[in-house]
Amino acid sequence: MTLQNHLTALASSGLIHLAQLEPELEYLFRHALTQDAAYQSLLKTDRQTLHQRVGQVLEKLYPDQLDALAPVLARHFLEAGDQERASYYFAYAGDMALTAFANQEAEHPFRAGLELVTTGEERAHLLTGLGESLRRQSQFPATLQLWREAITLYQQIGYVDDIAWLYARLARAAWESGDHTGSLAVCQQGLAALANSFRPGCCGAWALWRRLRSCCTPAGLFLKSATTRSGWFTLTTSWSASCWSWASGKTSN
Repeated sequence: MTLQNHLTALASSGLIHLAQLEPELEYLFRHALTQDAAYQSLLKTDRQTLHQRVGQVLEKLYPDQLDALAPVLARHFLEAGDQERASYYFAYAGDMALTAFANQEAEHPFRAGLELVTTGEERAHLLTGLGESLRRQSQFPATLQLWREAITLYQQIGYVDDIAWLYARLARAAWESGDHTGSLAVCQQGLAALANSFRPGCCGAWALWRRLRSCCTPAGLFLKSATTRSGWFTLTTSWSASCWSWASGKTSN
């Protein structure tokens, strides 16, 4: 019997029904209990095999729809026991949710991915994404904790640009929370931590410098036109000390 014959027989028995013909043929179980019973009747190894096949087929058939399918793919590969692919698609789904500013929806895939990954770049990326989703919801203490953990991981693997970007984000989150002095302190920490690691054209370092400048705009306006990416570090290093003195006095009032 063909697949269509099997589907027709199941529909005739009342177990499933035709949900739609276009754009894709779709059948659904008539009752959730029937679906659960059918699923649980499969051996665990068979369920894992089916989930893996479904995930692989979706990847192959719809390579241009992965943005929308990422949550579904993450779930299939998770149930298949393929943790590497599952964590990849959880991160993918979280990133897409952030892009759409669906900040609460982004939390679940990032948290699910973190349960699968304990070290390295991938965990740092998940921590960064979860922190961003929480920052947008004004959950600043949790954001700062997550990003500091991500910085530690990036330091372990030597990703200077990502470290600098995260220090800039930390400073922004602290500033948004109302802790202006803490924001400036984070900038100083970032500059100190990366003083010997910056390289020409380091985008993260540029972001960190911009965050420090924006925290202390009156003191830094004169540098706006004088500083360029290629030569900013010497100027910023000397400027940050005087800027810190000004800002410390300003924010303490």
